[in-house]
Amino acid sequence: MPCLSRPFLLWWLLALWWLPAAVAAAPLTLVDDLGRRVELAGPACRILSLVPSVTETLFALGAGGQLVGRTDFCTYPPAALQLPSVGAYDNPNLEAVLLRRPDLVILSADMSNPAALARFEALRLPVYIVYPRSLDGVARQFEQLGRLCGREAAAAELGRRFAAVRQQVARQAPAQGPRVLLCVMVEPLIVAGDETLMGEMLRLCGGRNVAPGQRFPQWNVETLLQADPQLILVSAHPGQPRPETFFERWPLLQAVRQGRLVQLEADWLQRPGPRLIEGLQALAAVVRQAAQVQP
Repeated sequence: MPCLSRPFLLWWLLALWWLPAAVAAAPLTLVDDLGRRVELAGPACRILSLVPSVTETLFALGAGGQLVGRTDFCTYPPAALQLPSVGAYDNPNLEAVLLRRPDLVILSADMSNPAALARFEALRLPVYIVYPRSLDGVARQFEQLGRLCGREAAAAELGRRFAAVRQQVARQAPAQGPRVLLCVMVEPLIVAGDETLMGEMLRLCGGRNVAPGQRFPQWNVETLLQADPQLILVSAHPGQPRPETFFERWPLLQAVRQGRLVQLEADWLQRPGPRLIEGLQALAAVVRQAAQVQP
């Protein structure tokens, strides 16, 4: 059998993708988080998600069966691992993408490579871009994903649960919360400022961020000692040094002296998907407990 050249293979895969993949439905028009107008023939039936939080949300909406591919980083829920991967979210394998014959590709504005979007658009693949930078943005993402996959009722229910937890957390927030350091990496020391999703979650729970302003600044030891947080909350991903080992180098820190060094699941606080519900509840409980014992 003769070898196929790469350009020929790409065009052959594109032609395969154009074969009818779904029964015609009512046209669907949405505006994504970058203000782009996205038009579909109907709810997507073959979705390629290049965003871990989107993959997780679609499964939560009952649309896991409509997913045809994921990235190497889309690891939750466990059922997602059964989907074929097209590689990294910022540099997906184009042949693998076309083999999946998606009728919708979902990218993240802050995780994807602009060149990938250009390639998808050149191949006339419908692309929806997400960029939820706030809790309201996450709520909107739930609603929009529900429309994109035809699961509006499930999305509305998820949105109601999310709203209820936000309201409950706000009602229970202490009047004078502890000063908190939100640590996303320990070596180097990277923290989350007010202008982040984690920062907004902390404010809602009543905590006071010791790192206002910048989104994810890198701190030195002097800045850490000057801040002297009453609570250190670590949400570092696997592979980082143990937080206790890192912060106990500075025993005069108030949080270290008083044993208020807490580690929470990183995806609960950093991934804008359904598990933010668990993240808000866990964060609120930690903040309330620290507020009760602060001097």
